[in-house]
Amino acid sequence: MDIKLSGNYRELENRLNKIQRKQLPFAFANTLNDTAFKVRKQIVDRTYPRSFNVRDKRFAGTAFRVSKANKRKLVAVVFDRLDRANLKLHAEGGTKRAKSGNIAIPSRYVKERRSGRGVRKGLRPRTVVDTPKGYIQREPRKAIFQSYGPKGSKKRLLYSLKAFANIRRTFPFYTDAERTVQRNLQRSFNVNLRKALRSRRR
Repeated sequence: MDIKLSGNYRELENRLNKIQRKQLPFAFANTLNDTAFKVRKQIVDRTYPRSFNVRDKRFAGTAFRVSKANKRKLVAVVFDRLDRANLKLHAEGGTKRAKSGNIAIPSRYVKERRSGRGVRKGLRPRTVVDTPKGYIQREPRKAIFQSYGPKGSKKRLLYSLKAFANIRRTFPFYTDAERTVQRNLQRSFNVNLRKALRSRRR
């Protein structure tokens, strides 16, 4: 999410003298950065934990970062630096398509055994298929099964294989971010403008 300052600041500029107007870019940049970090805190501390069954409590804090604004680039960005877990799709909704082959959609059995670091190596699709007990069933639906029990007499579904998967919008990143911006931007600007003008008088 990009956070930008826009609006009619002509009236404000007219109320400031030439020296004071030079401080406006500093006030703008600090406002953007303060607001961006508040957005990140909202997403990491509240929005993400409410949206997912969190196994790795450090993931959101590691993933979300802030690209800071400065007086020449008045844009602050809150972004996912890891680009994992399809967070953008969960925020917007849409269709995830396989780049090649099929998407392996985990069964409840696999999900229940997933840790904070994801699916353990022994249960990953390629690993399972490469073992004597793992196999791909093609009819009536394409899926990965694993045999178990006495002489492999039983089988359990591990993954359904599909060319695409529909992802519901379950992560209100943009809604919560926008509310945080609206709640904090003006207040932060007032504080940073006063600080900028005071620092110029020193």
